[in-house]
Amino acid sequence: MISKKSQSMLEYMLIIALSFLIIVPTVYFFFVYAQESSSELSDVRVNALARTMLDNVKTIYYYGANSKVVIKVDMPEDVSSLYIVKNRELVFNMSYIQGTNQLVFFSDINITSDSCSGDICTFPPEMYNSGIKQIRIRSVGGNTVQIGFVS
Repeated sequence: MISKKSQSMLEYMLIIALSFLIIVPTVYFFFVYAQESSSELSDVRVNALARTMLDNVKTIYYYGANSKVVIKVDMPEDVSSLYIVKNRELVFNMSYIQGTNQLVFFSDINITSDSCSGDICTFPPEMYNSGIKQIRIRSVGGNTVQIGFVS
């Protein structure tokens, strides 16, 4: 026969176990949802940033040679690298807790940077580190617009 003290202790342990069975999965799903939301928000911010850059590229191209503009952008912290491929693709590499992602934006205008090697033009890490950045966009003649970092 079980004593009243043992029975109340067993009931107490069952209540604690049931509470953990409810709380632990709830916390886990909330944590995963928060991480996914954070990565989606960074993707949206990078999309808006790239559209702003490429819209300014097009504007400066149509203004003609020696035109330039400096824009301020807020770079998300998940950007791990930024480069241009074949003068037409602006590529953002994103690093999240869940993994990596590559966001590619296409330009109608030839774009370049200060540092090119073959088909790849790179940017300094100071440009894509998180925070407020100043980006210079200028027409360099011909059919090309240069994107650069203002230090």
